[in-house]
Amino acid sequence: MVSNEISILFVEDNGTIRVLISEFLNSKQFKNVYIAKDGREGLAKYKKYKPDIILTDLTMPIMSGLE
Repeated sequence: MVSNEISILFVEDNGTIRVLISEFLNSKQFKNVYIAKDGREGLAKYKKYKPDIILTDLTMPIMSGLE
């Protein structure tokens, strides 16, 4: 499977890290790159978009990456 056929959801509460990693992911030409700032937003985007891959921070306010 080629990366341009795969969608990814990246969940990270740290703004600087979120920007850097999302730029990297976008440069890899994924089909779609979805970004969320916390677990709650990540869960909502997961339900809406059903990405192939989820890359998440484990320790976040509101809802952790494990939840």
